Amino acid sequence: MLFNNVLIFLHRVGSTLNEVWGKIGPSVADTFMGELKSISGVLENLSEKLIWVWDNGGKHLFTGFVTLGAKILELAGFIFTNFIAPFAHGLINVLAPALAKVMDAVGWVLGK
Repeated sequence: MLFNNVLIFLHRVGSTLNEVWGKIGPSVADTFMGELKSISGVLENLSEKLIWVWDNGGKHLFTGFVTLGAKILELAGFIFTNFIAPFAHGLINVLAPALAKVMDAVGWVLGK
């Protein structure tokens, strides 16, 4: 009986929705289509303005950023090549013999 009552209820809800939709459906559909048209218009305007901004300063700014990035990379390469790499080589050359002596001493202790 419970299952039958649920089916009757669902049928009545569906019938009522069908009646109401028959009255308001076209208005809701027209409103929805109007909203889609408005959204399309906004997106079209946005795309046009993005092109306008690119042509009237955006490209210049982008070119400046790319050029600045290249100069920063060039400077970083210069600093690494002329300062960091030589310092690292020198440090390694100083530390390697000292580390070897420490390891030799530890090895001698462990051997005893």
